[in-house]
Amino acid sequence: MEKIAFLFSGQGSQFVGMSKNLYDNFDVAKKTFDEANDVLEFDLAKLCFEGQPSELNKTVNAQTALLVASVATFRVFMHKVGIIPQFCAGHSLGEYSALTASGALAFSDALKLVRFRGEICQRVADYDIGVMSVINGLPAEIVEKECKKMRKDDKSVWVSCLNSSHQTVVSGHEKSVLELEGKLIELGAKIRSVFSRAPFHSLLMEETAKELREYLDKCEFLNMRYPVVSNVTARPYTREIPVLLEKQMTHPVRWSETINYLESKGITSVIELGPKNVLCNLTKHNSSLISTYCYGLDEDRTRFEKNFEDCLYKNYKPDVVSLCIKAVVSSGNYNNDLINFKGMFFEKFQKLNEIKKRLNNESRKSTKEEDVFALKLVKEIFELKKVSECEQDEWFNTIHDETATILYEIKNN
Repeated sequence: MEKIAFLFSGQGSQFVGMSKNLYDNFDVAKKTFDEANDVLEFDLAKLCFEGQPSELNKTVNAQTALLVASVATFRVFMHKVGIIPQFCAGHSLGEYSALTASGALAFSDALKLVRFRGEICQRVADYDIGVMSVINGLPAEIVEKECKKMRKDDKSVWVSCLNSSHQTVVSGHEKSVLELEGKLIELGAKIRSVFSRAPFHSLLMEETAKELREYLDKCEFLNMRYPVVSNVTARPYTREIPVLLEKQMTHPVRWSETINYLESKGITSVIELGPKNVLCNLTKHNSSLISTYCYGLDEDRTRFEKNFEDCLYKNYKPDVVSLCIKAVVSSGNYNNDLINFKGMFFEKFQKLNEIKKRLNNESRKSTKEEDVFALKLVKEIFELKKVSECEQDEWFNTIHDETATILYEIKNN
């Protein structure tokens, strides 16, 4: 039986024109960008599709753009395929996309959080505090050993990403990184500088991490529908999201261990939900047992849908009305006035069941108008049951992501 994990791209995967094909061909992708434009109050779609590379590559823009591109790809996948993953994982910035897809963050809240993260990281880049370099061709242990030697001499340089057994990323003060590069080249390494001038995932980001934590403590985190593997621990989150996202700024991304963990849990395929196949390539370097697909690429999307045509999971694709009924039945009732409650509840619940019965009798999918009506009935029932806003958000986010329904349109009506 196939077991699937979703992977979400980090900064560096962005390019002008990314997700344009999805935007042009899938209404759910277009509405995702529209929603982002509304929340951010500027035209992110225009920046992604027509902007200058120098503008898109700025940290403040790249992080926000990749979040939106990843969520749009995730929603298209759920709309077309609907396979439920066993795990989600994201590389660096991609961890925020993974948390959003899992339901831990509402999309509008994730946009504001990632925009803030991008702004404070951009400030670090503008101050020219440090740099990053990709090291290829040497075991991670050797790179770490050389970094430790330099730190004994008060040189600020750290391993910031453990991507595979023979690819690491280092961060630190520019002079220290350049000196380290010279030593590693002598040992046979091949070096590639990272475009962003900021020492991500190192102790030079300590003050920025504290600033991020202050913002994180104000965020509302919801229950996850799918487990998300943390960059810091290479294990699934429990409940310490703000703690681990703060640590992510100063600790290395343990990506190789993440892929090894997924393999140990029986994952057979990973689907990269982003504009490039960067994480697919890293997966191949870490595992010979896991198949890879980048759903943002046309050819991979076609290949995936062909290979999974008869997959058991594909037969299960939840619809809005069914999930609305599930939400009504499974949510708690906090209304103590049972005499008045019962009559009003059953009247509204009967209307939901009538929609479902009609769809079954006519062997068809629900229309947008029927979905909107069902969702409004759920909202009314939640209010009748006095369900908390937090619990309501969790149910609506579940319906939203598992059916690719753009709820912000309904909420604004």
